[in-house]
Amino acid sequence: MSPRGSQVWRWVGNLVPVLAIVVCALFAPAFASYGIRGGWAASTARVSEFVRTGSCKAASHAEAMAAARVRMPEVAAFLAQDHQLEFPVPRADIAHFAWKDNRPQIVRIEGIDFRDPTRDVLEIACTAPVDRGAIAAVEAHFGWPAQMPEPSYFVGDAAKTAFESAYRESLAAHGCRMVLEPHPEDGPLRGFSPDYAWLVSVSRPLLAPVAAKVIAVFPDYESRHSQRRTVDALTSFVQRAVPYVTIPAAVDGKERAGLRTPGTTLLEGGDCDSKCLLLATLIRSIDPALPLAVVHFRRGAPGDQGHSMLFVGIDPATDDETMDIDGRCMVAVETTDGWDIGRVPTEFDPAQMHSFVMIP
Repeated sequence: MSPRGSQVWRWVGNLVPVLAIVVCALFAPAFASYGIRGGWAASTARVSEFVRTGSCKAASHAEAMAAARVRMPEVAAFLAQDHQLEFPVPRADIAHFAWKDNRPQIVRIEGIDFRDPTRDVLEIACTAPVDRGAIAAVEAHFGWPAQMPEPSYFVGDAAKTAFESAYRESLAAHGCRMVLEPHPEDGPLRGFSPDYAWLVSVSRPLLAPVAAKVIAVFPDYESRHSQRRTVDALTSFVQRAVPYVTIPAAVDGKERAGLRTPGTTLLEGGDCDSKCLLLATLIRSIDPALPLAVVHFRRGAPGDQGHSMLFVGIDPATDDETMDIDGRCMVAVETTDGWDIGRVPTEFDPAQMHSFVMIP
């Protein structure tokens, strides 16, 4: 090659970096809209992706995952999982349940129960097949990582969007939802909540044999409509056969908002919202169309744990406690103590309703 030709190629070689810098400067606003920000090496890689595909979605997703691996290893490990719920080989054990129901003794209610001790207390017992392995698999699968991702970890809007999309999809596969929670000082904050619809859907087939057996053995101590009797039998079971227990903190690195899955509540007990979800699951396994809602109430000072009750869309009796929820009249059902359908604790105040979740 002639000296002149070599000089031309040297000029071209020196001009390429300059042109690249000029292109990045001229098109910086466009690149920024696709989340193309960062150092020179990172920017050139993203520019190549942008030129090749016309978008930076793939590069942004990879960038977000890389940021998660470095700054949030727990979240990165969660995203790297196979999010399919895997059940072990089916193995149905026989579970035994027994409980006493003293409501036949109640002759009237005037603030307190007036009872006739000469009447018999219902003593009920049944056995039903329970797949403990499948119930344990659902409990282990449910929940979200204790570490919450921070937007500042991500470079660019597209990277943040790609990460949140992947994170939402992964959460949904584990019965969780990402929500925005109001905050008076800092504005809406990202939070997480259980997906009741998911929990009921995966638990319903596991608990259907228990619901069917409870209804079969529950006596007709009063003449009632079949739908109300179904709710009554399952309510009696959840109130009296399933103990009320405080949910301990998880030890597997997951958060579950103090909630147990319905199957675990059946076998180990649960608190008010866990027992509400258990009753909703049992009812839904028998009646796929009956309107159901878990209602959360605030009681006392801010920060109080509050209380949860199940409301069902059965025809109300004349003295039932009811609420209008989602455009329909629904009857209150207390799950933590031996209250009859439509009877609730004296401190119940509909005005304290904080939120409700319809069960599909």
